[in-house]
Amino acid sequence: MSVVVAGALDLTLREPPVRLHPVVAIGRYLSAAERSIPAGPPFPAITTGAAAWLGGAVGVVAVGRLVERVADRRGRLWGSLVRGVALWPLLSARLLLAEVQAVESSLGLREIIWDVDSQDWNNASASAIRQAAARLTNGQIILMHDWPQNTIQALPGILQDLQARNLCPGHISASTGRAVAPSGGGGGGGGGGGSCTVGVSRGQEWSDRFNVNLTVSGASAWTVSIALGGGQSLQSSWNATVTGSTGTLTARPNGAGNSFGITVYKNGNNNTPTAGCTAG
Repeated sequence: MSVVVAGALDLTLREPPVRLHPVVAIGRYLSAAERSIPAGPPFPAITTGAAAWLGGAVGVVAVGRLVERVADRRGRLWGSLVRGVALWPLLSARLLLAEVQAVESSLGLREIIWDVDSQDWNNASASAIRQAAARLTNGQIILMHDWPQNTIQALPGILQDLQARNLCPGHISASTGRAVAPSGGGGGGGGGGGSCTVGVSRGQEWSDRFNVNLTVSGASAWTVSIALGGGQSLQSSWNATVTGSTGTLTARPNGAGNSFGITVYKNGNNNTPTAGCTAG
């Protein structure tokens, strides 16, 4: 019953008045607490800050207990109404979200929300990550990380699947917050129906780094995505224009042909990077 009351208030009245909104009250309290923290050695400041947070938590608990006591004394119906009014602000997150977005905008930042979670952070297998990527549609974003080995293993298959569906890896548009193709278009990785493959072989090696040779076949205009292992970083490249330094690198032809290479710092990871090719 209390949840129903809170939901009805949220649908009809939207946010509580600002002067009564608990999010605003908590923000004001923390702002005042921050101003009271003395400048100087870190320990007194940390102690004062911890005490302020503890005081705020005690205050929230005290208000909650007070609401419960009032509700218990008013009978079942009135108790549900009291609890519903108390729950109402918890369902009204718009004010908080609007404030967060205003701060992001003032800092020149944009909030990016992914559409598909690969679950690679949760030890998903390479095949499961590839299956998750198969759900992507044009302009969508997938959450993946450059440190799980299963993600690195899944990347060539993901790139092949995207190409087969006339899609390609892209970047986040600063104006829309959505994924767009490298050229700035809305998608399409087929390059007019063409296709390409890339061969990867290990070259000369030193104690801290090694060379990787890559050869593209099937197209003269191409984009190669190279997945470095966790911790690895790019030292240098030749015969192609390579962007990025860690995670996934992007290589494009620079007029030197279809064979190029990179030098990779191991940084504790001796695995050979994987790569996938998109024509066009």
